[in-house]
Formats: sequence, C-alpha cells, structure tokens
Amino acid sequence: MTSIAGSALLWVVAAAVIVLTYFVARLLRQLGRTAAEVEKLAQGVSNDLLPRVERVLDRVEAELVEVQAVTETARRVTERTDRMAATLGEIVARAQETVNPILDTVADLGATLHQGVALFSGLKAGLGALRRFRGHGGE
Repeated sequence: MTSIAGSALLWVVAAAVIVLTYFVARLLRQLGRTAAEVEKLAQGVSNDLLPRVERVLDRVEAELVEVQAVTETARRVTERTDRMAATLGEIVARAQETVNPILDTVADLGATLHQGVALFSGLKAGLGALRRFRGHGGE
C-alpha cells in the first residue's frame, strides 16, 4: 500500500504542478498584456499629454514674467508717488509757514481797520450830536 499511496501522492503532486503551471502561464500572459497596455499608455502620455503640459508651462512662465514686470512697474510708481507726496507735504508745510504770518498780519490789519471804522463812526456820531446840540442851543 505504501507504493500505491506514494504513487497517488506523486500523481496529486504532479497534478498540482500542472494546475499551478497552467495558472502561472495565464498570469504571465495577463502580465504581458498589462505591460503592453501600460507601455501604450506611457507612450500616449509621452506623445500627447507631455507636449500639452510643456506648452501650458511655457505660457504660465511667460505670464509670470509679465506679472513680474507689471509688479516691478507698480512698485516703482508707488515709490515715486511716495516721494512726490513727501515733497508735496514739505511744500505745503513751507507754504503754511509763509502764509500764516501774512494771515496773522491781515487779521491784525482787519482788527485795526475795524477799530478805525468804529472810531470814525463814533466821531461822526459825536459831530452829528454836536451839530444838533448847537442847532438847538443856538436858537
């Protein structure tokens, strides 16, 4: 019986090897087809998608250069505007320093003129009263 059991075991092992070989062969064929599909896909990406991506990247790079140039121009304009504002502030301060004494003088002159007008009005009223008084007293 040992030889029958050994023979049977040998047949079972041989059948297992045959079945395993069949599945390994199928797996290798499927791997070959998958590898071919992956190669096609990689070729498609390389031939179609990569040139598109390169064109997009070239455009983005060109636009970034333009944005950088515009940003630099805006920065220079801002610096010039700041300098102009500072200069204008200095001019306004100097003008104010120059005009304030003139305005004070004009205000003082106006006050003096107002006092002069009040004085003349008082004199006129006084002379009018004196004339009326003389006119009443001289009758």
